[in-house]
Amino acid sequence: MIIKATKVKSIRHADILAKHLLRTDENELVEVVQIRGTARPDDLAASLRSMQRATELTQGKTGLFHVAINPREHEADEMTPEQWEHTLQAIEKEFELVGQPCALTKHTKHGRSHIHAVYQLTNTEKGKLIDIKNDYYRCIKLGINLEKELSHELTSRERSRKSY
Repeated sequence: MIIKATKVKSIRHADILAKHLLRTDENELVEVVQIRGTARPDDLAASLRSMQRATELTQGKTGLFHVAINPREHEADEMTPEQWEHTLQAIEKEFELVGQPCALTKHTKHGRSHIHAVYQLTNTEKGKLIDIKNDYYRCIKLGINLEKELSHELTSRERSRKSY
Protein backbone atom coordinates (compact mmCIF):
# COMPACT_ATOMS: atom_id res chain seq x y z
CA MET A 1 0.00 0.00 0.00
CA ILE A 2 1.42 3.33 -1.02
CA ILE A 3 0.52 6.28 1.18
CA LYS A 4 1.59 9.68 -0.10
CA ALA A 5 1.06 12.97 1.66
CA THR A 6 1.29 16.61 0.60
CA LYS A 7 0.76 19.84 2.48
CA VAL A 8 -1.40 22.68 1.16
CA LYS A 9 -0.27 26.22 1.96
CA SER A 10 -2.80 28.59 0.40
CA ILE A 11 -6.44 29.11 -0.53
CA ARG A 12 -5.43 28.96 -4.21
CA HIS A 13 -3.82 25.55 -3.69
CA ALA A 14 -6.89 24.36 -1.76
CA ASP A 15 -8.99 25.24 -4.83
CA ILE A 16 -6.55 23.41 -7.13
CA LEU A 17 -6.73 20.36 -4.86
CA ALA A 18 -10.56 20.44 -4.88
CA LYS A 19 -10.58 20.55 -8.69
CA HIS A 20 -8.15 17.62 -8.80
CA LEU A 21 -10.25 15.57 -6.38
CA LEU A 22 -13.39 16.14 -8.48
CA ARG A 23 -11.84 15.41 -11.91
CA THR A 24 -14.00 13.04 -13.88
CA ASP A 25 -11.87 13.21 -17.04
CA GLU A 26 -9.00 11.30 -15.36
CA ASN A 27 -11.10 8.99 -13.19
CA GLU A 28 -13.80 6.52 -14.12
CA LEU A 29 -15.52 7.15 -10.79
CA VAL A 30 -15.31 10.09 -8.39
CA GLU A 31 -17.24 9.91 -5.16
CA VAL A 32 -17.20 12.41 -2.32
CA VAL A 33 -17.52 9.91 0.52
CA GLN A 34 -17.67 12.29 3.46
CA ILE A 35 -17.00 15.87 4.52
CA ARG A 36 -16.98 16.26 8.28
CA GLY A 37 -16.40 19.17 10.62
CA THR A 38 -17.06 21.99 8.16
CA ALA A 39 -19.92 24.40 7.65
CA ARG A 40 -20.41 23.21 4.04
CA PRO A 41 -20.53 19.39 4.06
CA ASP A 42 -22.15 19.50 0.61
CA ASP A 43 -19.39 21.52 -1.12
CA LEU A 44 -15.86 20.10 -1.32
CA ALA A 45 -14.16 23.27 -2.60
CA ALA A 46 -15.84 25.51 0.00
CA SER A 47 -14.95 23.02 2.74
CA LEU A 48 -11.26 22.92 1.75
CA ARG A 49 -11.12 26.73 1.58
CA SER A 50 -12.72 26.92 5.03
CA MET A 51 -10.27 24.40 6.46
CA GLN A 52 -7.33 26.32 4.95
CA ARG A 53 -8.65 29.65 6.29
CA ALA A 54 -8.52 28.24 9.82
CA THR A 55 -4.72 28.71 9.66
CA GLU A 56 -5.36 32.45 10.04
CA LEU A 57 -5.78 31.64 13.75
CA THR A 58 -2.09 30.69 13.84
CA GLN A 59 1.24 32.04 12.65
CA GLY A 60 1.48 29.24 10.08
CA LYS A 61 0.55 28.83 6.44
CA THR A 62 0.19 25.08 5.95
CA GLY A 63 -3.46 24.45 6.61
CA LEU A 64 -4.28 21.17 4.87
CA PHE A 65 -2.74 17.71 4.88
CA HIS A 66 -3.67 15.66 1.79
CA VAL A 67 -3.15 11.90 2.00
CA ALA A 68 -3.58 9.53 -0.96
CA ILE A 69 -4.09 5.87 -0.01
CA ASN A 70 -3.24 3.50 -2.86
CA PRO A 71 -3.50 -0.27 -2.35
CA ARG A 72 -2.69 -2.61 -5.22
CA GLU A 73 -5.57 -3.02 -7.67
CA HIS A 74 -6.69 -6.48 -6.55
CA GLU A 75 -6.24 -5.57 -2.87
CA ALA A 76 -8.22 -2.32 -3.20
CA ASP A 77 -11.14 -4.21 -4.74
CA GLU A 78 -11.10 -6.70 -1.86
CA MET A 79 -10.89 -4.12 0.94
CA THR A 80 -14.02 -3.91 3.06
CA PRO A 81 -15.42 -0.58 4.30
CA GLU A 82 -14.11 -1.59 7.74
CA GLN A 83 -10.57 -2.03 6.36
CA TRP A 84 -10.69 1.37 4.65
CA GLU A 85 -11.90 2.86 7.94
CA HIS A 86 -9.09 1.08 9.84
CA THR A 87 -6.58 2.56 7.38
CA LEU A 88 -7.97 6.08 7.88
CA GLN A 89 -7.95 5.65 11.66
CA ALA A 90 -4.31 4.53 11.54
CA ILE A 91 -3.39 7.67 9.57
CA GLU A 92 -5.32 9.90 11.97
CA LYS A 93 -3.65 8.29 14.97
CA GLU A 94 -0.14 8.47 13.46
CA PHE A 95 -0.42 12.16 12.61
CA GLU A 96 -2.59 13.17 15.62
CA LEU A 97 -5.52 14.13 13.38
CA VAL A 98 -8.29 12.34 15.30
CA GLY A 99 -11.39 14.54 15.33
CA GLN A 100 -10.02 17.07 12.83
CA PRO A 101 -12.25 18.31 9.99
CA CYS A 102 -11.75 16.04 7.01
CA ALA A 103 -12.88 15.49 3.43
CA LEU A 104 -12.77 12.01 1.87
CA THR A 105 -13.03 11.21 -1.81
CA LYS A 106 -12.81 7.85 -3.55
CA HIS A 107 -11.49 7.51 -7.09
CA THR A 108 -11.46 4.63 -9.50
CA LYS A 109 -8.79 5.06 -12.14
CA HIS A 110 -7.86 2.34 -14.66
CA GLY A 111 -9.99 -0.06 -12.62
CA ARG A 112 -8.10 0.61 -9.37
CA SER A 113 -9.77 2.27 -6.40
CA HIS A 114 -7.95 4.63 -4.07
CA ILE A 115 -8.93 7.19 -1.46
CA HIS A 116 -7.90 10.79 -0.86
CA ALA A 117 -8.25 12.24 2.64
CA VAL A 118 -7.73 15.95 3.30
CA TYR A 119 -7.36 17.03 6.92
CA GLN A 120 -7.41 20.46 8.53
CA LEU A 121 -4.11 20.98 10.36
CA THR A 122 -5.34 23.79 12.61
CA ASN A 123 -6.45 22.68 16.04
CA THR A 124 -9.07 25.38 16.60
CA GLU A 125 -9.39 24.64 20.32
CA LYS A 126 -5.70 25.38 20.91
CA GLY A 127 -5.29 27.88 18.06
CA LYS A 128 -2.20 25.98 16.89
CA LEU A 129 -1.16 23.97 13.87
CA ILE A 130 -0.69 20.22 14.25
CA ASP A 131 2.96 19.49 13.56
CA ILE A 132 3.46 17.06 10.69
CA LYS A 133 7.17 16.25 10.76
CA ASN A 134 8.85 13.56 8.67
CA ASP A 135 5.59 12.76 6.89
CA TYR A 136 7.36 11.03 3.98
CA TYR A 137 9.03 8.42 6.19
CA ARG A 138 6.04 8.08 8.48
CA CYS A 139 3.82 7.34 5.46
CA ILE A 140 6.22 4.62 4.26
CA LYS A 141 6.28 3.00 7.72
CA LEU A 142 2.50 3.28 8.00
CA GLY A 143 2.01 1.68 4.57
CA ILE A 144 4.22 -1.27 5.51
CA ASN A 145 2.45 -1.75 8.85
CA LEU A 146 -0.99 -1.61 7.20
CA GLU A 147 0.06 -4.12 4.52
CA LYS A 148 1.07 -6.53 7.29
CA GLU A 149 -2.11 -5.91 9.32
CA LEU A 150 -4.36 -6.36 6.28
CA SER A 151 -2.33 -9.34 4.92
CA HIS A 152 -1.49 -7.48 1.71
CA GLU A 153 1.53 -8.21 -0.43
CA LEU A 154 4.45 -5.98 0.57
CA THR A 155 5.07 -3.22 -1.95
CA SER A 156 8.54 -2.42 -3.24
CA ARG A 157 9.74 0.83 -1.69
CA GLU A 158 12.23 1.67 -4.45
CA ARG A 159 11.95 5.30 -5.47
CA SER A 160 10.32 5.55 -8.88
CA ARG A 161 7.36 7.20 -10.51
CA LYS A 162 5.56 3.85 -10.70
CA SER A 163 5.54 1.72 -7.59
CA TYR A 164 3.58 -1.19 -9.02
